[in-house]
Amino acid sequence: MTDYIKKQGYEDWQSVLFAWLDDIMSTQLFDEVCLRELGAQQCCKEMEFFLPVAGFNSRQLDQIARQYDDLSAKTP
Repeated sequence: MTDYIKKQGYEDWQSVLFAWLDDIMSTQLFDEVCLRELGAQQCCKEMEFFLPVAGFNSRQLDQIARQYDDLSAKTP
């Protein structure tokens, strides 16, 4: 993980990112379950992907999301 953070140029943020990740993993969800307590068989991993957004601004991306995603269309 540290090599990835270094490669992405986030070294100055490493302690913040690790603390944030720890908070996410430890947060109690429903029925007093947290992500840290889940076993490998209880996890569903999604394929990582990157969407190039050069040349777009946030308003344009929001408009595209609203046009093609029903959930996004309902959000402010």
